[in-house]
Amino acid sequence: MKFTAFFLYNAVLLLLLPLYRLLALFHPELRKFQKTRESGWRKLREFISTADLCGKRIFWLHASSAGEFDQALGLLREIRRREKKSIVIVSVFSLSVKRDDHPEADLFFHMPLDLPWTWGRLLGDFRPDFFITMTWDVFPNLLRKLKSAGSACFLCSAALSPESIRFRKIFLELSRPAYELFSGIGCADEENRKLFLRILPRHDLVKNTGDSRFDTIFYKIKETKLTGDAARLLSRKFGPFFILASTYSACDSEIFPHLPGMLARNPAWKLLLFPHHVDSSRLQEIREGLKKFGLSCENLSDLKNISRNRIILVDRLGILALAYQRAELCYVGGAFHHRVHNTAEGA
Repeated sequence: MKFTAFFLYNAVLLLLLPLYRLLALFHPELRKFQKTRESGWRKLREFISTADLCGKRIFWLHASSAGEFDQALGLLREIRRREKKSIVIVSVFSLSVKRDDHPEADLFFHMPLDLPWTWGRLLGDFRPDFFITMTWDVFPNLLRKLKSAGSACFLCSAALSPESIRFRKIFLELSRPAYELFSGIGCADEENRKLFLRILPRHDLVKNTGDSRFDTIFYKIKETKLTGDAARLLSRKFGPFFILASTYSACDSEIFPHLPGMLARNPAWKLLLFPHHVDSSRLQEIREGLKKFGLSCENLSDLKNISRNRIILVDRLGILALAYQRAELCYVGGAFHHRVHNTAEGA
């Protein structure tokens, strides 16, 4: 069954590969995705070739997207605290992680595609002591390569929705071989431990170890220092406000029609709008969406007098965790688009 599972997984990848390459020629986001995979390959290859790894323990942390990246950072800081001489490399998959480097990691890169020939050519004899992936991201071909090389592989802050479990139950025998490659699965809570035991009924491997995202939340609140417009924005003089956080266009469609009434009923309140993506096209989409309902906003970076604006579009990162502390009411987006984002930070 293991052979069948990995054969089918790779067969699907190989069938989709030509379509992916073709679409990348015409679709800007796919083309950007493709370039980050190629860049990730080069960065990891160069690191393996040039870094001084002799006698040092190597940790490889992987995060799918921005939320999982927060979980990886919680682990990274703890590893640094305990093992100051270790090597820590961090990979991410999604383009939602908008950075090319991180000061606390020895290497930061976008994960190459998990094709059947990728890791033998890329990694060679490179063997991290630990590979730790967050929440749900599983790369069967990479796991097989690392397992055969003697690396210990873990799934950390593991979480699955009941719906995904029902899907996996249909293909239980096909999904189990990938999870069996882990040396341990640390679940975010007891509920998820029970869900993972339905896939991998091994009480010695599946444990409730908590969610490392909380460590990053507390770190942000403690260490973030605000200056300039951001500091004035969150000062008491600014007055009460509510937040729309991590929003997509689907959130706009549901919420914007109600904003004029909310603002009218709460004349002293202001609104801070934190889109999940802060690129120019998304910011313009928000401005046009508000305009349909007779509303206007101003970018945080363009503000001249904060006290005169009721809707402020926050066009920079790093403020949301502290803004939550001051807000009267918070909406956390994502569920209208795909799945709700980090509610723990708001809580």
